[in-house]
Amino acid sequence: WNIFMFLIPIYGAQVGLSASMIGVIIGSFSLGTIVVRLLVPPLTRRYTPWQLLILAFVFSGISFLGFPAVTGAPMLILFSFSLGVGLGLSGPLSLSLLHDASPPDRIGEVVGLRVMLMNGSQTAVPLFAGAIGAALGVAPVFLVLAAALLAGSYAVRRQWRRRPA
Repeated sequence: WNIFMFLIPIYGAQVGLSASMIGVIIGSFSLGTIVVRLLVPPLTRRYTPWQLLILAFVFSGISFLGFPAVTGAPMLILFSFSLGVGLGLSGPLSLSLLHDASPPDRIGEVVGLRVMLMNGSQTAVPLFAGAIGAALGVAPVFLVLAAALLAGSYAVRRQWRRRPA
């Protein structure tokens, strides 16, 4: 989430987009998160949380994969919306899965660890991405993020049919 907000203005300026068009691209990301959050209740009635989490990883991975391949605003808007859908879906699902997997008396600890990891990543990942972006450009950062998300979807594929306890 933070990497997108950090890299899109850089990438947009690199490909010659105006500041207002970069704002539209970021806005389409936010719209994607809103739309998917409205759809979470019906989606969770039809699919397992693991199926939706894998889907979120795939949506996000493909979106990150697409960014360096396009320079036109319409496709960037589409990939941005798609990324918003994927990342907007992953937040509630990860909390739900953590809650389900945690012992009842330790849910607070688990959520606290998640928050700590999120805050740590909000510091470390932009520093790492900025260093790589400065040395190699933003495309490798997008590609590494895509690979990580797609690898994550592959890694948890065995959970596809797992039903909540």
